[in-house]
Amino acid sequence: MAEKELVLKLAGGGPTRNPKKEVVGRDAFVAQMIERLEYTSIEMFAPRRLGKSWVLKLLEVKAPSPVMAVYMDLEGAHSTYEFVDNVATAFKYAGKRLGAAVGKFLEGIEIGHLKNTGHKFPWKAHLDGVFQKLEAQNKPVWLLMDEFPLFLMNLTNNEEKKTATEILDYFRYVRQNYKNIRFVLTGSIGLHWVIEDLEGIGWRNPQNDDTKMTLEPLDLKEATRLAHALFKGIGKGMGSAKELAEVVEGHPFYIQKAIENWGQRKRGEGMADFCLRMACKPDDPFEFADLHKRLGNYFRRSASLAKSILDLLAQEGECSVKEIQSQLKGDREEILNILNGLEKDGYVRLHEGRYKLIQTLFRKWWQVKQGGSHV
Repeated sequence: MAEKELVLKLAGGGPTRNPKKEVVGRDAFVAQMIERLEYTSIEMFAPRRLGKSWVLKLLEVKAPSPVMAVYMDLEGAHSTYEFVDNVATAFKYAGKRLGAAVGKFLEGIEIGHLKNTGHKFPWKAHLDGVFQKLEAQNKPVWLLMDEFPLFLMNLTNNEEKKTATEILDYFRYVRQNYKNIRFVLTGSIGLHWVIEDLEGIGWRNPQNDDTKMTLEPLDLKEATRLAHALFKGIGKGMGSAKELAEVVEGHPFYIQKAIENWGQRKRGEGMADFCLRMACKPDDPFEFADLHKRLGNYFRRSASLAKSILDLLAQEGECSVKEIQSQLKGDREEILNILNGLEKDGYVRLHEGRYKLIQTLFRKWWQVKQGGSHV
C-alpha cells in the first residue's frame, strides 16, 4: 500500500500538536541524538526558528523504552524558584504520558508546594532531591531543557551571575555523578553567550563534558515534502513546493511563513522576489530583524563592528578575515571573536578560509533593510 500523502496545517512556529507527523525531515538527526544520549549529554546549536523545540518534542516521543524523556520550556523562568517549579511541573505533565514509569516517582516530590523565599530559595537542595529520586529509578532519564540559556541570562540580567555559575557547576556535577541522567540543553540564544558573560566575572568551568550538535536546515527533498504538505493543507500552490524549498534553502520556518502569506503573492511574481518582499514587510514575518536587535546584547562594545562585518558580507558575498580587516580597519582578534560568535549562532559559515552569510534570502534582506556603508 502506498504511503498516505502528508497534509499539514500551518503552525507558524507554534507548538507541534503531533510531533511524529508534523516534524518533517528530523528523524535522522533525532536518531543521532538518541545514540549519543546513551553515553553523554547534548548541547544543541542552531539559529533561531530552525525548529529546535520541535526536535526536542520529537525526541521526547521517540525516546526508546525504558527511557524517561521529559520536555520542559524554561523561557518563563526568571528565578531559581521558577526554574525548580518548572522542572517539577514538567514531570507532572509527563506523568500523563509515561504513566506508571513516573507515577511512583511523583509521589516523592511535592508538585506546587515549593516555598518561594526569594534569593534564599534553596534551589540546589530541591533540585538535587528531584535528581536523586530520578537516579534511584535505575532507568535512563533525559531532561530536554528548552530555553535553558535564556533562563541563565534572565538570572544574569537580575544581577544573579553567581547563581548562574553555581547552576552550571551543579549540572556538571550531575553529568559526572548521576549515571542515569542526561541533559539536552538548547534555546533561542546560544549557551556560549552566557558562558562568555560569566567568564567576565572570573568563572572558569567550560562545558567540555557534553557533546555539541548543530541543527541544520532541511535537505531539499525533505524541505520540498514539508512545503508540499503545507500547500496541500491550504489547498493551493502545490506545484511551487520545490521552488520555495530552494529559495529558502530548506529553512522550515521560512517555508511556513511564505505559505502563510501566499495569498499576497502577485500574479507572475518570481518566488525569490515574493519571499524577499514578504521578508521586508514592516511586521517582519521571517523575524530577520532579530539578529540586528540582538547585536548590542551579544557583542556590546563591539556591536558597531559586528554590524559593519554583516554589512560587508552582505555586500561582497564572502570575505576572508584579512579582507574584512583591510576593509574595516579593525583589530584581527576582535573580528575573529565576532565571526566565531556569528558562526556558532548559524548566521555565517567558514569555507576554505572565507566567511559568508548562510541564507541567501537573509543576505538580500540585510542589503535592503540594514545595509549601508561599511567604512
